[in-house]
Amino acid sequence: MNNISIIGYSGHSYEIIEILRKDNFFIKGYFELEKKELNPFSLDYLGSDKHNKFVNLIKGNHFFVAIGNNSIRLKLSKVIQNNGGTLVNAIHNTASISNHLKIGQGNFISKNVSLNFNCTLKDHIIINTAAVVEHDCTIESGVHIGPSVVLCGGVTVNKGAFIGANSVVKEKIVIGKNAIIGAGSVVIQNISENATVYGNPARRANE
Repeated sequence: MNNISIIGYSGHSYEIIEILRKDNFFIKGYFELEKKELNPFSLDYLGSDKHNKFVNLIKGNHFFVAIGNNSIRLKLSKVIQNNGGTLVNAIHNTASISNHLKIGQGNFISKNVSLNFNCTLKDHIIINTAAVVEHDCTIESGVHIGPSVVLCGGVTVNKGAFIGANSVVKEKIVIGKNAIIGAGSVVIQNISENATVYGNPARRANE
């Protein structure tokens, strides 16, 4: 059994903790800005990840960064990797995953997700409940894909992008770095870096 510490302790992390326990990890406790009153797993509070001594606790230990915010998740994951820590993947046992998937570290793959042939997932990605990622998609580090999103074949989602729940992205579309796709959108053209779009078809607010 591997020991692991969780960074972030809220609704998002609860799903991850359940998965890790089923995968025979022992949860040592959680890091948060302050101790949580709500503690459904009765975990020990390990302190704040903002405290200077946090870096001294990293080397040789396992972590999962259970934080929904893409930029914060990426920053903390980099600190862990740069200081000798190991980030693990949390993959729900109902996920359907191709044997030809290429996957990095620190990824969360939720219930009933489908990851199909020849997809590439980098690091620190969230793929939420029942999302579908079709063949030959590439998802860069720090991306957050909402529940029931569909990425058709050959889609590229660049670093730090967010795709809201129930959105559909047409085949071979490129989503730019840090772009935000509003919930329920239909994306039929490439989305530029840092753009925020929504609707059917997805457009910027002023277009």
